[in-house]
Amino acid sequence: MSEQINDGGPALPTADAYHPSGQIAYGRKGMTLRDWFAGQALAGLVPYVVKGATFENVAEDAYKAADAMLRAREVQP
Repeated sequence: MSEQINDGGPALPTADAYHPSGQIAYGRKGMTLRDWFAGQALAGLVPYVVKGATFENVAEDAYKAADAMLRAREVQP
């Protein structure tokens, strides 16, 4: 049996929807701000894989950049 890949869950949040018949379509939480920041950083880092970096290194760097962005938000007035 193959190992299941953790996909991180839903990417974009959706709100609960209430139908006039009384049915409810429950929303989903979506990604964290950290994940979104990492994805944005990753877009700029992927070209470094061509220059010899590994995808693992680039992904780690993307999350380091995301963590730095979150820390920068903490010091803003």
